[in-house]
Amino acid sequence: MEEAVHLNKKNASEFVGNVIADSKIGLFTDFSSYPHIRDNLFTGNDLHIKLGKFQSSNWEARAGSKGMVMQTASKAGSRNPRLAQGPEKFPEVVDATGNWWDKKTFKEMKSEGEGAEISSIFDGIDMPEVTYEGFGDESYTLDKVVYWPALEKKPVTAGLKGWKGRSGELGF
Repeated sequence: MEEAVHLNKKNASEFVGNVIADSKIGLFTDFSSYPHIRDNLFTGNDLHIKLGKFQSSNWEARAGSKGMVMQTASKAGSRNPRLAQGPEKFPEVVDATGNWWDKKTFKEMKSEGEGAEISSIFDGIDMPEVTYEGFGDESYTLDKVVYWPALEKKPVTAGLKGWKGRSGELGF
């Protein structure tokens, strides 16, 4: 399977209590999708989490639909109080704290330290700056995945209650 979960448009979905296993990409998020990722079990994926090239609060602030709507309304003289509040502030990080990671990923997280580049997470650390496609050479930064602290015990809510995984694959 290419992607177990694909989040591709603005949302703040709850992504809680899942088992994401044996996929090329476990969770893909793009275009200002800021899911609440908690109590999940990630194991055996080539990439547990991957941010798309437009998963960027920096890009959203400059090119997002809300900003464009507000600018158009302002030019038209709108007095809508919601539009007068100014641009929406996006989180700048995808919060994936409080998940259970397979043994390889957990060891890498522990040895590299918080905020380090992790081989199974593709985010702004891996690719800190990208260029607009079709908009000249302007660049913007990608968001980052915050993965620590991790769960020390397998989450009770993750997947089927009897799911054990392959022998020796899980655990700390």
